[in-house]
Amino acid sequence: MLEEEGKFPDKGWGSKQRPIIVKVKTEERAEQVARVCDHFG
Repeated sequence: MLEEEGKFPDKGWGSKQRPIIVKVKTEERAEQVARVCDHFG
């Protein structure tokens, strides 16, 4: 197993042309997802 396996890339996920869409059911979950997105940029 590679050492890099399972790690998140620094860049390269999503873009303005191809955003990542995350569906949530509650406002609380939306806030959690927003915090993660803000943290990882």
